[in-house]
This record gives sequence, structure tokens and C-alpha cells, in this order.
Amino acid sequence: MSSMASGGDISPASVISKLSLLTLHFKKLQILWSKSPQHTAEIFRALKDLPENKNNDPDLQKIARTGKLGADDEDAEDSDDEFNRFMPVEFLKRVPGLDTTKLTEIAKKGKQHGIRTIVDLCRTDEETLGKVIGRNCARDVIDFLTKKVDYSEL
Repeated sequence: MSSMASGGDISPASVISKLSLLTLHFKKLQILWSKSPQHTAEIFRALKDLPENKNNDPDLQKIARTGKLGADDEDAEDSDDEFNRFMPVEFLKRVPGLDTTKLTEIAKKGKQHGIRTIVDLCRTDEETLGKVIGRNCARDVIDFLTKKVDYSEL
């Protein structure tokens, strides 16, 4: 019998399942796995000692821009627009009715309707959101955002 888990063996408690989901949802994620903290430190030391990494500490401003939409733009660094931040965008892509195209529409047209942040999106009524992304998509988003969750089942 194989020790590999089949597709039906995905479990929320499994570390491998969680890592698999992370790599599926975050395509640019890179994972470094080692057998111990000491081994991890050795790997990082070896990476830092590579000729191309000598005296090349991370650029903190570049790190802050990473994941922002339009990060190559000069003004992206100054943007406080919540839709241009990596994690909220990744979260919103998983909301039924929203995809990259709809999020772009919200980022462009939403400001006219008072939608600047996720909180604004959650407070927006279906009619207003429908003007931005269409009635059917707006209904899916509002249904998802207002769905009651029974936390005792988690």
C-alpha cells in the first residue's frame, strides 16, 4: 500500500494539505523546507554567501511594494488604496462573484460609489454594487458577505 495520500485524503488538519493549498493559491510563494532550525540557518548563510548576494541586503521599499497592483508604477508606493494590497486582493478573488476583472472594475469605478476598502465593499448595498460589477455578480458577493455562519460547526 502506498504511503502517498490520494486526492480524497485532504484534511484541514494536515500540514501537507495546508502547504498544498498555499502553493495552489499563491503561485509566487516559495517554500524552503529543512530538517531543523540549525539546517535552516546554514541554508540562509550559504544563500547569503553566494557572489550575487554579497552586500545585497533586502530593499525594504521594494518589499513593501511587493504584491501591490501596479507595483511598477512610480506612484504605487504612495497608494493607500486597499485594493492594491496583496492579501486583500487574494482574499477578494475567492469571494463568489469576484475575479480579477471584477476587482479591477471595483478599483476603477468603485471610488465613485464610495467603495475604497473592503469595509466599504461590505457596507455597500446590492444596487450600488450592481452599478459597478453587474447585478448578478453583486448578488453573489452580497449573499456571500451577509451569509450567517454557524461557528459551532467549525
